[in-house]
Amino acid sequence: MSDVFDNRVRTSSMPNSSRGVRSMSDVGHSVSSKLKHALALGLLSATIAMSAQAQDKPILFEGIWRIGVESSGIAPPAGECLINNGQGNFERYLWPLGGPARWCGFPTLSQMLQNGQAEFGIRYVTGPLYQEQYVIFPRDDQNACLIANADGTTGVAPCAQAELTTNGRWFIDSTVLVGDYQRFASIRSATDDRCLIFASDGQDVRPTLHRWTNDPTDQLYCGLGIDELMETGQGLFTFLKVANPS
Repeated sequence: MSDVFDNRVRTSSMPNSSRGVRSMSDVGHSVSSKLKHALALGLLSATIAMSAQAQDKPILFEGIWRIGVESSGIAPPAGECLINNGQGNFERYLWPLGGPARWCGFPTLSQMLQNGQAEFGIRYVTGPLYQEQYVIFPRDDQNACLIANADGTTGVAPCAQAELTTNGRWFIDSTVLVGDYQRFASIRSATDDRCLIFASDGQDVRPTLHRWTNDPTDQLYCGLGIDELMETGQGLFTFLKVANPS
């Protein structure tokens, strides 16, 4: 593909729990006000509905998705997309082509789909012990499923291998639905509940694992709550479905 770039491999750094964290009292915006702000910027569309359950049924997340970092945050990843960098690694990027964040910088959806690097398959891992857990992989490449390493970095492994261990399975939890397809969600490792984030105040290009301690009662949003996680711009993801499961 002409848009594929080959020189974006970087080593991921360890998350720093002292960076980019503010107390809950520093955040004065409600969830609804933040979502209204995002809508006013034209970054989201359709009706917002709140789910009554903490986790959604598995079928909601199966399919091919554009995964982006929610765009109203303050850190560099805000508004960028999770991509396959062409060499099997997951990282964040926004193509400098003048298009919207919704399409990762491409002017149109069809151009983003033709490139293919910003499309990810999400597959529910069946079985009674694996409820609500998924594997995440680049479109058409089930040899590169996202895995969590014990040291907090991330890597890839064949999906047939990754789905057998908790370090290759992920919780994708969301209570916020925007329209029929786009959702807000955290991505948590099934091994230890740490969240997929971009560490070092968002300067890291490759995602690592971290959980804040600001709100010990918060499970779905990385120990921060949805408001502050959205504000950081480091780990609240938007999911836009571009194809149903095959």
